[in-house]
Amino acid sequence: MEPRSLIETFFGKKTGITKEDIENKILGSVRESALIEYKRIDVSSSAPGKKIDKPEARSLIMKEIVAFLNKITTEGGIVVLGIDAKEKVPTEIMGVEGNIIKNDSVLRDWILNGISSIPRAFEFPSVEIEPVVIDKYKKVYFIECHPKDFNALYYSKCDESAYVREIDTTRKLQFEESIRIVDTKKIAKLIADLEEVDLRIDNDDVVYKMKIVFNNVGNKPTNNVMSMLLFNYIAKECRMQTIEVEFFDTHNIMETSKVNVCSKSFQQSFNQLFYPGRPVVVGFFNLRFKRETPVHLIFEIDEQCGRTKQVFTFTEVEFTKSSRSFSVY
Repeated sequence: MEPRSLIETFFGKKTGITKEDIENKILGSVRESALIEYKRIDVSSSAPGKKIDKPEARSLIMKEIVAFLNKITTEGGIVVLGIDAKEKVPTEIMGVEGNIIKNDSVLRDWILNGISSIPRAFEFPSVEIEPVVIDKYKKVYFIECHPKDFNALYYSKCDESAYVREIDTTRKLQFEESIRIVDTKKIAKLIADLEEVDLRIDNDDVVYKMKIVFNNVGNKPTNNVMSMLLFNYIAKECRMQTIEVEFFDTHNIMETSKVNVCSKSFQQSFNQLFYPGRPVVVGFFNLRFKRETPVHLIFEIDEQCGRTKQVFTFTEVEFTKSSRSFSVY
């Protein structure tokens, strides 16, 4: 599930924000909070009498983004660059000069290369940047960020420090706090890697033979695993077609299904231990379907602490992974 857009909440639209929108909907009303932080990113952001440089600007930005990613709640937040705030109330549009941040591509590169986590995040956080032109030389940037992996402690590579957002304030985490938080985030993350064994065209049918490999990309072993494979397709012009699926586990127990409906599911439990970094082959399946009728596979894995959901698409040419998500219970 995609995170709710905070920019849309504030402005009623995700893109196309204007200077007038900021004046009418932000200035004097939307205070700094657990969801939003304002930064000037100009002379006042640096030491007295010294103009801010790019490394300082980047460090300030990373600090606030990391803080939102480490919130106790998982809603993320918005860092706004180029707006002055007095006593946490936005009062003036300052803009950010192009010699500090040339464009949103530069800003995105700063973020991609300036954030890391312990343990390594399952997926990089969601980051959306909305630039607003103020004049010929300045822009305001809205940076909306949401964590996708809630079991990682994020930190800024600029100063190798972790921060957290508490109500309307950003606070640096002490070393002891960081160690304690990292320890609580140790968890198993079991994903399914599909490996193509064979692909052939049989008259008007596409036939796949696939290997299923479970890979624990977390940092703790897990057992008592339940998996569910749901095969489905969208019939063209409401015409039913046939999906044929043969599922084998590693003990050669087979279940075969020829269905004239749009979906077929298989469930199987595993009582063995899955260790981090040790992939395990858990089964195979054969899939037959009509050409030009892509089949979608939703693969869910439930284990002791969390659930992984992956979506694969099979065509007559190849299979691809279109999405992957992980959530804790």
